[in-house]
Amino acid sequence: MNGPSIAGDVAYNVGRECGSCDLCCTIYPVPGVTGKNEKCRYAKSGTVTVMEISVGEFGVDFAPTVHPQFGCGIQNRKPRSCQQFYCGWRLGLGEDHERPDKTGVMLDLAGSGSPDQAAVGVRVLFAPAVLFPDREELLKRALAIADRVEAGTMGAAHGWPAMPIIGGREGLARKAEK
Repeated sequence: MNGPSIAGDVAYNVGRECGSCDLCCTIYPVPGVTGKNEKCRYAKSGTVTVMEISVGEFGVDFAPTVHPQFGCGIQNRKPRSCQQFYCGWRLGLGEDHERPDKTGVMLDLAGSGSPDQAAVGVRVLFAPAVLFPDREELLKRALAIADRVEAGTMGAAHGWPAMPIIGGREGLARKAEK
């Protein structure tokens, strides 16, 4: 094994949470659930209003409270393709402010299909044009990120070595056009 394993050594121990980011739910087609660049119907993003009840000095008080809801609505039974996705940002690739929904660029660590195997490379994925219409800017961002991944500076603080970009830099330009 060359570097940290995807789930064993580094995993999601970096302390980053998805928060309101659900770009992976849009980028990846889920067989039998979504097509390409179509948001998964099980992705929860929004709010739910709950009536909070409290007993006060003058009786019972009812107050509506808004709670954010994010994540997968079928987390415990999500499709295999989702289970095998490892978000590079959550694994420590990039800075805190480079969350995929902010940059339009998502990094997927590619291994041999097992989370106990070392990552062999990084797939660079792009947000759909409806979310990030400036494809030229998106490509510049992706190329800068790819440079840092290949140089080993993108996730060095969290133990990630330099890794190749799956599909190469030429492939990034083709992907950005879509």
